[in-house]
Amino acid sequence: MYEVLGLNRGATEEEIKKAYRTLAKKYHPDKNPGDEASAEKFKEISRAYEVLSDPVKRGNFDAFGNPEGPPPGTAAAMVRIGVSLEEAYSGGKKEVELEGRQPCPPCAGTGSVSRTRPTCLSCGGSGAARIQNGPMVINIPCHSCQGRGQAPPSDPCSSCFGAGQVKVTRVFSLQIPPGAQSGERLPLAPGLFASLEVAEHPLFRRRGADLRVKAKISLLQALCGFDFRVRHLDGRELSVSGGQIIRPGDVCLLEGEGIPRGKGNLEVEVEIEFPRHLGEDQVATLRSCLGGCEKKEDSPASSASFANFFTNPPVVQKSVLNQKQEESAGFSGGGPRPPPMVQQCRPQ
Repeated sequence: MYEVLGLNRGATEEEIKKAYRTLAKKYHPDKNPGDEASAEKFKEISRAYEVLSDPVKRGNFDAFGNPEGPPPGTAAAMVRIGVSLEEAYSGGKKEVELEGRQPCPPCAGTGSVSRTRPTCLSCGGSGAARIQNGPMVINIPCHSCQGRGQAPPSDPCSSCFGAGQVKVTRVFSLQIPPGAQSGERLPLAPGLFASLEVAEHPLFRRRGADLRVKAKISLLQALCGFDFRVRHLDGRELSVSGGQIIRPGDVCLLEGEGIPRGKGNLEVEVEIEFPRHLGEDQVATLRSCLGGCEKKEDSPASSASFANFFTNPPVVQKSVLNQKQEESAGFSGGGPRPPPMVQQCRPQ
């Protein structure tokens, strides 16, 4: 596949696209009418690009030489790999270190300096011991050699201490497709797969292909129009604006800014920061603008209580019902329930 496009195995996505466009333009049937060789070459180039432009197919090809994965019946091991939500959103390569064992190089896996091991005298090299229980004969692993059929070496290797194996750390390159999710299995090496575990994010919540994040705005912005920025998982800053009145818990919907795979949306839930204190002149101005809270001469406590609300706001406890509604919203991490009002916003 790589040779068809004139690339090496470490080629980037941009290099693959550039090579494909150059070769496809050269061998396109429209530019080579009646040339069967060019037509076949164009098909070969298109097939190579189809495989190498798909992270999963490319990973399968790198690991097994087959874009569809390992042959049926092939034994494969599975390891769990943790990734952040940022890595799952954007995709890309991730270096993974795994510890394993391999035959000791100095003794060639024998555990002996002389690279020879005597046959176990207890089992005669079979690695099994026979136990007779009446008419039945049962084979069990030999206790002397633990089923290996060889006795411990008389000259144990100083590198592996006679075990014949040593610990090694290997580095693998994992290709994560954009929009990856927990439980997704990706090829890591021949006979080895990685099962992804996407960690929870402190700010973003994920539900399928949709994302949700909270943003704080002032009371003035909520009443008179808002314009704020949201930093996305890939580092982009989205400028979100609106001219309508927005309430606490309302959602500004950014279409197409969710998980790339599935073309999800980004839901920005608005939190409004209320002032901690208002002066008497400000209270009077609010009454004049909003109405419905006229000052009563015979009730001086009403003005004081209105102003004191912002000095000592009441403590509101979340009810069990509201908590259950939030938990049933379906967002990972116990996100809030979908608010009743959704505004269509466009990032700038």
